[in-house]
Order: sequence, then C-alpha cells, then structure tokens
Amino acid sequence: MNMYKTFFLFFFIALLTGCNTTPSRPNIAAEIEPLEFEVEKIGLFSPPSTSYSDYTDSEPLNEGSVDTNKEDALSPQQLVLKLRGQDEDFDLWYRLREGYELQEHENRNIKALVDYYSARPRYFSHLAKQAAPYLYHIVEEVEERGLPLELALLPAVESTFNPMALSHVKAAGIWQFMPRTGRHFGLKQNKWYDGRRDIIASTNAALDYLEYLYRFFGNDWLNALAAYNYGEGNLARAIRKNKARGRPTDFWSLDLPEETRKFVPKLLALSKIVANPEDYGITLKTISDEPHFTQIDVGKQINLSMAAKIVGLSKRDFKRLNPAFKRSTTAPQGPHCVSVPVGKEDVFRQNIAKLAKLPALQAKSKRLSSTAKVKNRNTKKVRYTKYRIKRGDTLAKIAKRYRISTREIKKLNPRLNSRNLKIGKIVKVPNTRVTKRKTKKTNKRLVHTVKSGDNLWTIARHYSVSVASISRWNRLASNALHLGQKLTIKR
Repeated sequence: MNMYKTFFLFFFIALLTGCNTTPSRPNIAAEIEPLEFEVEKIGLFSPPSTSYSDYTDSEPLNEGSVDTNKEDALSPQQLVLKLRGQDEDFDLWYRLREGYELQEHENRNIKALVDYYSARPRYFSHLAKQAAPYLYHIVEEVEERGLPLELALLPAVESTFNPMALSHVKAAGIWQFMPRTGRHFGLKQNKWYDGRRDIIASTNAALDYLEYLYRFFGNDWLNALAAYNYGEGNLARAIRKNKARGRPTDFWSLDLPEETRKFVPKLLALSKIVANPEDYGITLKTISDEPHFTQIDVGKQINLSMAAKIVGLSKRDFKRLNPAFKRSTTAPQGPHCVSVPVGKEDVFRQNIAKLAKLPALQAKSKRLSSTAKVKNRNTKKVRYTKYRIKRGDTLAKIAKRYRISTREIKKLNPRLNSRNLKIGKIVKVPNTRVTKRKTKKTNKRLVHTVKSGDNLWTIARHYSVSVASISRWNRLASNALHLGQKLTIKR
C-alpha cells in the first residue's frame, strides 16, 4: 500500500514539474511594431504620383459578382471633384455650354478653324490653365446680364486669357482694350495702374461695350463682335457700302479685313469644340464651377510684395491675380483693392490688421497718408444723397446713373450686399464729384448737327461725353441718327 502511495506521489510531482516548464503563450501584440503610413499630400488640381492604371489592372470580378465600392472606378480627378461635392461632367465648362446661343451658325470658315484648333490639343491645355483663375468670374458676369455665354470665350481669341498681353497697336489686357476706348468705358490708366488689365473692371467694361454694339447693330451678335474687333465706325461704313450696292448686310456678306473675317469664326469654332471636345479628340482640363478669387479693399496704399507674403503667394501668383498694378505698391489715391484666392480672405485681413499695429508700418502709413493729403489739399468735401433701391436695380446701374464707380458706393455703404440688393433699401451715393477749387464751373450747351458718317459713339468720343448722356439729353429712343439732326451736348 505504501508502495502505491509513493508511486502516486512521484507521479503527481512529475506532472506539476512538466506544467511549470511548458512555455507560456507570447504577447504577440506587444512584440509587433506599429505600422507607419506615409501619406502624400496631393493638390486639388495636380494628379497623384501613382497612375490610375495601377489600380485598374487587378483581377476582374467573377461573373455574377457585384462591385459594391463604386468609388474604386473613379479617376483621381473625378474623386477630387466628388470629395468637393462636384461632378466632373458638371464643371464650369458644362455651365458654359448650357448658356450657348450662337451655335446655329454654319460656315466653311468656321469648319476650317475647327479643323485648325482640333489639330492642336496642347493649345487647349494651355488655354484651360490660363483661363482657370478668371473664367468663373467672366461666366458669372455674362450670365447675370443674360448674354450668350460664348462671349465668355472672347478673351481666348483676344489674348488666350493673358492679362499682360499687349498688341502692336497698344491694346492691352484679356479683352484687348485700346487706351482711348478703355478710358471711354471708365478704365483708369496712369503710371500706377492700368484698368485694362484689371480682370473685374475690364470685364465689366467689355460687356458694357458689347451690349452697346449689339443694340447699335440691330441686335446682331456677329456684327457686334466684328465691330468689337474692327471698330464701330468702320463696320458701319461697310454696312452702308453693302446697302448702297443692294447687298446683304449680315457679317458673312460684308467686305472686311482678313483679321476681322477670321475674328468671329474663331470664337464660333472654339465654342463648338468646347461644346463637344470628345468629338474632336480634345481633353479640357476641369475648371471647378466656383469662385477662384475675391477682391478686398485694403483702404490705403499697400506694398504688393508684402501683400503676397501675408497671403502666402509667390510674387508671380499674386501678380497673376492683380495684373493691373504697374508698380510695387498701389497708387496713393487708389484703387487699393487687391484680389486674393478664395479661402484666404480671413488670413489676409487678420495679417493686415496685425501689420498695421507695428510701429514701422504705422510710420510708413502716415508718410503715405501725408503724401495723399498734399495732393488732395485743393479738393472740396464730397456731399452725399440718399437713393432708394428699385426693382431691377443693380449696383452697376446705380453707379452708371450717377456717373460714379461701384467702388465709391461700396465705400459709402460698407455693409451693402451688392449681390442681393433689397428693394426699398436706402443707400448713400455722392451727388457732387470732387472738383479742384481753381476749376471754374461751366455749363455750356452745344448743338451738334449730324453729318455723313456720324454715329452716337463718334459724337460722344468727340465731345468726351458718354453715349448714354447724349441719349438722355436728347430723349433718343434708339441709336439711329439722320443727316441734319440737331443734338444737344452739355459740357
């Protein structure tokens, strides 16, 4: 019996010893090093470094299987637009096509130019890159006026959307304004600033001019566009010549210089390709249907290099948004409005406010202010009147009525929402322009007798007044004039 007890005792001890020597389960989670992922930052308009084809060469789905992840089938560009809440098919180009009104025209010159442009796909890559910062603003303005959206592509013909473009006859900016025409439509030009290169100001002036030409040439857009290139007086003479010979007076029938004969078909050819780029083997780089820049009134003279730094742009990129400034600072007497990328407005304002508190900047600001005061010491105080907004009013219409700029109205009414004017709201407008004390007030009335070759544009230019003023003084119902007609001109 004792022998059995001893055996079981040894067996139990051996069993315990074996359990203690069995290796314990390792802590796998503690031994595995955490994985590190390197995430590449991709700009909204730059393609990722990995080709999309890398993701599409995987094995096909089995027959009958369903792809539950639709986003895997999107290109990187489509994915970016999806993340931004947009569809590639509904970008700014799509919106542009939807507003076309001039596509019924067919002509062999248009076809020849369609063939010419479609054989140059690199041109459209360059065009999209140049147009990207400005096209949204232009489309907005054209659309707001109810004009054909083909007009938004006119800068492509004039300058390839290059605001620094300068022709051999001194036409400048994306809309290629001549100096005299630019001044007539309110574009300031001095040693500090050239309004012909200002994207916002020149676009407003160009559309004003095009609307005037459209009305003047009997609501004919092709003749209006030809006049934009050839000159109103020149085109009117070509039309009179055809009438005298009993010939049609449409654009295609007129005897025009080669440049003008190609000018209108170029616009129509480009718009046809933009309407259906795939049909011509052209790929248009996506331009998002949203603002790309916004304008801020700094209120005083500012160094443009400093402005570029505080908004985080290179001098070149800042200049691209502000091409109208000719010197390193804004003009002493303005305009002091600078354009910055959308989303940078708050940063810009905050940094401007911080810089304004620095002693060195305050001293510089005082010097600039003193210079402006010396130049303005002979000016009278401006008086203001109140205007009640009516149905159909826009800021541009009010400014035109009082012969002032929209900027002046905004300065007097800082809280005014120019995009949503409320009927009945009171706004302040200057009723007396700043005049020098030495200038004598004159109120001459002249009578102009209409001669052969005269039209409202040439008469207005001769007397340095606007066409609208002549129409108002003489209560003209249309732009048509007849020989011997007497027109009152107020000076």
